[in-house]
Amino acid sequence: MTNYKNHLLFGVVCWVAVCYVFNFLQHPLFAVSFAVVAVSSLFPDLDSQSSKINNFTELSLAGIILFVAGVLYFTKNNLLLPLLFACGALIFAMQLLRHRGVMHSPILGIFIASAIYFLFSHFLAAAFLVGFFSHLLADQHF
Repeated sequence: MTNYKNHLLFGVVCWVAVCYVFNFLQHPLFAVSFAVVAVSSLFPDLDSQSSKINNFTELSLAGIILFVAGVLYFTKNNLLLPLLFACGALIFAMQLLRHRGVMHSPILGIFIASAIYFLFSHFLAAAFLVGFFSHLLADQHF
């Protein structure tokens, strides 16, 4: 079974190889792309209750919920209410996902990379794809 360290290492090695082959080593977002590769190489395991990214995400979302609830209580500002509900819904949805289900789908990786492409840049979308598909390759989903 591949652990998170192996997924991170394999994702980063694949990304450096892609950047070397396509001469992206001097790209202005090269350093930032490592964060994207790190997250995306762990992303498919978001549905596993014992994964590092799941534990970190649940803790982060719970922290956001507590922070937003505190802000809402003290400021009476309801603009952050949708964020509160979204974080709660994500925590709930994460409990319903079965491991190696939709989160390990190549279609999901392409969909998220497309969103990154339109919202940020093609370079970061490519970094996401390499990290995501390196995870699937390491888990032998191809």
